[in-house]
Amino acid sequence: MLREIWTTKFKPKSWDEIVGNEKAREEFLNWLKNWSPEGKKAALIYGPAGVGKSLTVEIAAKMLGYNLIELNASDSRTKDVILEKVLPASRSRSISGKPNLIFLDEVDGIYQREDVGAVSAIKQLIDQATSPIVMVANDPWKQSLREIREKCLMIEFSRLRKDQVLKRLKKIVEEEGILIKDEALEAIAERSGGDMRSALTDLEALTTESEVISNGSVKSLLGNRIREESVFEAIRHAIYAKSINEAKTHLMSVDMNPDELLDWIYGNFPNIANDSTRAYEFLKRMADADFILAVVQKKRSWSLIPYIYDLLAIALMESKKGGYIRLSRPNRVSEKWIRISKSQERAEKIKELKTKYHETTRTIIFETLPLMNFIAEKKKGSSRPRRK
Repeated sequence: MLREIWTTKFKPKSWDEIVGNEKAREEFLNWLKNWSPEGKKAALIYGPAGVGKSLTVEIAAKMLGYNLIELNASDSRTKDVILEKVLPASRSRSISGKPNLIFLDEVDGIYQREDVGAVSAIKQLIDQATSPIVMVANDPWKQSLREIREKCLMIEFSRLRKDQVLKRLKKIVEEEGILIKDEALEAIAERSGGDMRSALTDLEALTTESEVISNGSVKSLLGNRIREESVFEAIRHAIYAKSINEAKTHLMSVDMNPDELLDWIYGNFPNIANDSTRAYEFLKRMADADFILAVVQKKRSWSLIPYIYDLLAIALMESKKGGYIRLSRPNRVSEKWIRISKSQERAEKIKELKTKYHETTRTIIFETLPLMNFIAEKKKGSSRPRRK
């Protein structure tokens, strides 16, 4: 059975469970309750990632009895799709008799080259609809969205405060019986930047280990955020590059080894290749790249490394599709970061104990540390909260 990821497992199910942005959420709820074809027919909710924008739409629709029709970033959003599939739904009711609510997620991720005519189709959709339309964006101020903005009620969502994120994380930690130091939990909340989804992902990654989560583990994992953003940017640029060489240049600009880059790309393949044909070609290129990587590592054939980047570039370009591609940190990468962090912590601990007790490295490793771990486990077993 597949393990449920925490962003799904702990996703709020009711209005009161949503964290933060109370005023903005109430503004949207009141607009939807009092919606009229004579008023603003569309709303554009905007703000940073992970602050509950899409969640607000989903739960509000359920509360008010709407049938939610969603066209998200992974769907094709060309003019034909919008006018042939979405426009008719915006002018009718569902089979059950419920009114329809049209939901266009991540509209700022529309690519003019791939989502041909999408913006003009959305304008037409708003003009002709007899049902409410809501759109969500991180950055609504793009020039391409100017005419859409003029037709919408603009509702801004702000970053969550650290105390709001921390309160939610503490509740989850208590429910799951996780042993984590207070300063480590605060570090996760602080470094999330008000992004609840990011905070949950980080907490889940850190709990893949059974030991008490320390501030050192958090710093090691979260200290890689800049690298994370750079690899995401490189992958997206490679997907929409005009040539293999251009895609390859983007990938080689990332400050990481080919094996790390392969982990990032392979770990995101369900988000990148969203149909069976693309998935087959994508995985074939990944397998070839992995084989060459194994040869490089075994035989030290460093001259073969450029071919790995060629294969990764081709795999990404062949997966090209319309719309914004949401990338995430693969579990394998998180687990690797945690293992490195624990090795660093262990080395620092050994050095500290050697200085304190004036013992050899061997004595510390084979006698002192096992005894300390045994005592800690006994204490942990007697104080561990029961999992629900």
